[in-house]
Amino acid sequence: MRGDEKTSLVLMVQNSHRIFCYYNVSSMTVKEFEDRYGEALWINSKPVIKVYSVENGIGKNIKTILVDPFADSWYIDIEKDDMDLFVKLGRIISGNKFVEFAVSNTVTTPRNSKSLDNSLYFLDVSQTDISNLKKEFSNNFTRGKKN
Repeated sequence: MRGDEKTSLVLMVQNSHRIFCYYNVSSMTVKEFEDRYGEALWINSKPVIKVYSVENGIGKNIKTILVDPFADSWYIDIEKDDMDLFVKLGRIISGNKFVEFAVSNTVTTPRNSKSLDNSLYFLDVSQTDISNLKKEFSNNFTRGKKN
């Protein structure tokens, strides 16, 4: 979990019910924590990953996972499919206070079932102006979901 480079946290989707994150906590981040809270609290605090779902643009904590202090990656099982998720990496200190080090990218897990939408959608690609085609396509689709 400790590294010399920049503190970072990356989240990836493995399947509809599992995500994977890998992370690095820089020596500078550890030093800043120890300067603020003390070295003893670093030793006695617990490293955690907090999992958040995003609904209507609002992040909601759905799970807190205690992780091994020497780990630099973690598989996370999710109960529900078709979710927008992100995670935060930090430590739990006295009084259950969470000290955040890094926030991941947001990912979307796929559905675990067939789509209920049986409609067919066609895109007219006969236009010669590619920029209009790109604009039309991006206006009709956002983040893999039909508007």
